[in-house]
Amino acid sequence: MSIMSSVQNTTGYVNIDWDSVLDHNQKEFTPKSVRAYLFGVVEKMNRHFSVIMIGQHDFGKIQVTHYSMTGSLPDNVTISVSKARSLFSKRIQCHWVENGKRKKIFKPAIEFWLASSHRKELYFQPIKSTQVKSQPVKLFIERLVNSSESSLQLKLPGLNTRSSVYQLFEETQTTLTADWNPKSISSELYRVLPMSRPSPGKRVRKNGIACIWLPSKEILCSILQDLNDNNSRLLF
Repeated sequence: MSIMSSVQNTTGYVNIDWDSVLDHNQKEFTPKSVRAYLFGVVEKMNRHFSVIMIGQHDFGKIQVTHYSMTGSLPDNVTISVSKARSLFSKRIQCHWVENGKRKKIFKPAIEFWLASSHRKELYFQPIKSTQVKSQPVKLFIERLVNSSESSLQLKLPGLNTRSSVYQLFEETQTTLTADWNPKSISSELYRVLPMSRPSPGKRVRKNGIACIWLPSKEILCSILQDLNDNNSRLLF
């Protein structure tokens, strides 16, 4: 059994098939065929890689998606660009003649993908379909979307005191059970708004006051639409 097969059987997730991503049947490209090939490479990589374009701590990082062998939800891992460069070293290699000059590309696929204007960019992260408390958070987001900042006394996007966020959350609930407390509210908000989650072991403060970062109304509207559609996948 190969190492790759062993990893696949152990983890339950399929490794990125770089042979398929970089495969072509051209002995030598033409200007037209090389552009089509490179576009196809980026499209295939978009299935596995996304640049995170939101959040205080993950902005600019890469989300890597591995797909399950059993059909369950994909596994998403966030890594730095430098880590991606060290982990994914497969190269694009192609030659062609254009305007009488020989040209070639021989560079890491991850570098080419990062530089491409067609790379996938992630403006918010997935909402898991297993969330049993999504309705209370949905009510909270609806209030944020449908109210003016002056009436909310919250900044969107921006840092807001935890006490003001918790207070608004409680105001939006028709029934607030004993399960809801500052810790459980924060935990559930982070599930639906992962860009608001602080770095592990840290708590964001402004002028010594504990705060939570809330995204823009545009991002909240997109997430609200996702919740309304009961869609557990990413929207781009």
